Amino acid sequence: MKSNDERTAQVDDVTMTRREFARDGAVIGMAGLLGPALFATRAQAAARHHRQDAGQTSPPAAVRLAEYSQYFIGAQGVELARGTVVNGTQISVECQIPAEVRHPYPIVLVHGHGGQGSDWMSTPDGRPGWAVLLLEQGYKVYLVDRPAQGRAPYEPQFHGAFRNAPTYEEIAHAYTGAAGAAGLHTQWPGSGQIDDPSLDQFMAAQGPAFAGSRRAQQVWGSRAALLLDDIGPAIIVAHGDSAAFGWLAADARPGRVKALLLLEPGAPVPDVSGFASPGVPLSSLKHLGALPVAVISAEASDSTQGDAKTVEALRQLGCAAEHVQLADRGLHGNGHYMMMERNHRQVLQVLTDWWTSHEGTAAGTGGDDGAGATAPAASAHPEQAALGLSIAEQGCFWVGIGRKPMPYGTIAAGQSYVQYFVPAKVRHRYPIVMIHGGGSQITNFIGIGRRPGWLHYALQEGYRVYLYDRPGYGRAPYHPDALGPGQMRPFATLEIMASIAGAGREWPGSAVAGEDPLLAQFAAGEVGNVEDLPLHSQFCARGLNELLDRIGKCIVLTYAAGGFFGWKLADDRPDRVAAIVAAEVNGRPFDSQCPWGLTALPMTYDPPARSAQEFNLVRKSMPSDWPRPLMPYQLQAEPARQLVNLKGIPIISIVNDAYGPGSGPAQVAFLKQAGCSAECVQLSHIGLPYNTNVMPLEKNNRVLFDLIRDWLAQHAPDAL
Repeated sequence: MKSNDERTAQVDDVTMTRREFARDGAVIGMAGLLGPALFATRAQAAARHHRQDAGQTSPPAAVRLAEYSQYFIGAQGVELARGTVVNGTQISVECQIPAEVRHPYPIVLVHGHGGQGSDWMSTPDGRPGWAVLLLEQGYKVYLVDRPAQGRAPYEPQFHGAFRNAPTYEEIAHAYTGAAGAAGLHTQWPGSGQIDDPSLDQFMAAQGPAFAGSRRAQQVWGSRAALLLDDIGPAIIVAHGDSAAFGWLAADARPGRVKALLLLEPGAPVPDVSGFASPGVPLSSLKHLGALPVAVISAEASDSTQGDAKTVEALRQLGCAAEHVQLADRGLHGNGHYMMMERNHRQVLQVLTDWWTSHEGTAAGTGGDDGAGATAPAASAHPEQAALGLSIAEQGCFWVGIGRKPMPYGTIAAGQSYVQYFVPAKVRHRYPIVMIHGGGSQITNFIGIGRRPGWLHYALQEGYRVYLYDRPGYGRAPYHPDALGPGQMRPFATLEIMASIAGAGREWPGSAVAGEDPLLAQFAAGEVGNVEDLPLHSQFCARGLNELLDRIGKCIVLTYAAGGFFGWKLADDRPDRVAAIVAAEVNGRPFDSQCPWGLTALPMTYDPPARSAQEFNLVRKSMPSDWPRPLMPYQLQAEPARQLVNLKGIPIISIVNDAYGPGSGPAQVAFLKQAGCSAECVQLSHIGLPYNTNVMPLEKNNRVLFDLIRDWLAQHAPDAL
């Protein structure tokens, strides 16, 4: 087996210089750590936000939010030999509720095939997606990630062998190029070919699809029913094969689905599969009644005939189904991904007009009645409602996108996901980039139990915020041919989570495994730690460097295992890092994960170090007042090499006393010895003795963020 140094050198041989990285369109080769094939990658210029739609003369007004949250529906535990884990049948729900609700029913947006909830959030060229446009119109909006897709992690022990995600060639041929439907496709926001930056953004979101089994669709139906039990009557907009999610929901909860709008669901196979073989027989749907259904077909797509058959089959079941062809409404040149295309705003208008014209029909379909047109957002958590957040812009994009040729086609490789929020009143010059920890995802910062998280508090204080999903986590899809098989190691059981959360007194639930739904919520988003940290670090460096090249100087906030990547980012882009906040970050100096001090990749030292073996190390002891086992750590022998690029960057390390890696004091000692300006804040020393390693989610997370805010005001003042 190769050492970390050997693997790092293999990466460094072909790492881009900063100048090369900054050139849009630069292509590099990267040594095949996953096999002999080379990566082809570009520094992306696509999906730059703050972009308006064609014909829009002014930016939209800010939206006041009563709630922004993320949670899982159907997070069930299953007992294995090693403990209780969440069984992979959960769906992720991203919820946004405007302070002024102007429509009676919320909109549930369900992605298709290899996509995820981000399909509705931003277009591939960076314009606001349907979710944002609907929120601006006063709708409650719920984005769904189906099991094993997006924020609902793929777990091989439950979902089976990985199914190849769509390739560039498949998508370019069938959906984004001009070949479909006699060359009529003109609305894709780019060339639609393999070198199209918009196609890169699209492909970066693609993961495996688990739509083909009866079991998968049974899970969809049950989770859809639970979602409707949670949010009440709703309109469901579903894309492609997620039509099944919609009509299974309507069948399971008659009257609660007020309308279905199905974007090119394809043709059913009567009495065999209305969805995807083997599927659920159409004849099994008994409770749809006179449900209003619109089947939307695009001109430059081959789905029109199949969609017509779907309409006929639904009419036979008693539905009030209508075939809406965009060309008949004056919208030409659209393809299958109409919600992402140049005229997506006009396409959405067709849907909202259709729904408005059918409101009376929906009200008479029976079941639960909706709220009034000006109903308050009653489901908002009281702590969220009290914040009074007002958002001027939001959206998402991917950075660090590489293209990797495989025998079956080209796949996206090494990409990271970024979700951004801009408050209506920006009060700080520098945005905050938040990097999640361990085997988790950016939900670390969104809160749990629909309570506010550090994201909310930063926005309330007037910071722009960029949440960063590392490659293979959350909405940066895992693909073994791109990232290797080692990332999917089993993560913590509910029992382990209970021991962490229960070690203090600030967890917002009971911290009892099998009884506390918040433990299940946390575990439902977990994947597992990476095995090849040097390779993962290389991908993170590529994505984070590109992010900072795009947004400029910022504050870097890292949590737990995300700390590795903050140190490397500051070394790569020292002029673009205003401060580093390290909350409970992992890594003792020069341990097996951190051969270069606090990172798996080389840092810039003076005098230079050509390999990790050149460091002369000595053992040190933890502070005598440290409450946990006083494990020794290592520092450099004097005279110590200096981290020249981190000098002058203010650094704070925040550590708890109840439970965690206990790395903070050792890290700060290392940083100070290397010439950095760093301090360690031990929470018990400031009257906060009961936090644990999951501090961003705990009951006093507002107090902890205020600590960060006050430290930044003193050490990195940037008030506008």
